[in-house]
Amino acid sequence: MSKSKGDTVTAADLLKILPPEIVWFFILRYAPSKLLFFDQGPTLMKLFDEFAQLVGKSEKDVHEQKLVQLCTYGISDLTVSRIPFSHLVASYQAALRDPLKTLDIIRRTEHSQVVDEDEAIILREIKYIDNWLDSWAPEEVRFSLSDSIATDLSVDDKNYLLALANKISTAPKDADGGWFHQAMYDLKDEFSLKPAEMFGLVYKVLIGKSSGPRAGWFLSILPRDWLIDRLKLKY
Repeated sequence: MSKSKGDTVTAADLLKILPPEIVWFFILRYAPSKLLFFDQGPTLMKLFDEFAQLVGKSEKDVHEQKLVQLCTYGISDLTVSRIPFSHLVASYQAALRDPLKTLDIIRRTEHSQVVDEDEAIILREIKYIDNWLDSWAPEEVRFSLSDSIATDLSVDDKNYLLALANKISTAPKDADGGWFHQAMYDLKDEFSLKPAEMFGLVYKVLIGKSSGPRAGWFLSILPRDWLIDRLKLKY
């Protein structure tokens, strides 16, 4: 950020998006003489994940212990969970930005134990994510489930989506992202689709975009009946 370019933000605005411990982490982990660069997209997302990894590290050296102590000094309620930031952002949007439904979604992933242990922290972190999505989040990160079905689909597109819907209807109740990822690939060659075309088609039907979160994981967290009906183009 550059004061001369006019793209700075006030401390009050910054603290609506970033928890205090993340602001301290950004400042304190480098030498005072180092010039710091910040952006509201990749840098911010990386900050959350790196701080979460540091806090969750079972064996910290003396420097790491001191850094965590300084970043959290005077903060009684932490607001950065151990859930990867991008995972939490995608889950929150897939839950139509409903915090409690977000917890239910994450409980169906490999982070289920962490949800139970960090539930209160996650709910506090979501408040910051909500503000970030409304103000700073890059367009490629934002998404919502599409209200309408794309109308410019070819016959081959529709046949692939129908085949995928039928395959998903046989999925185990606890099928994870790996199962859904493989299900998509199992049908790829039958319909002569390149991976980019296959993923793009699924994203187009679900969120109205050409790209989105990790496809297999994303499909695994969506309500199963809704997903099958949408792939069958019922609504």
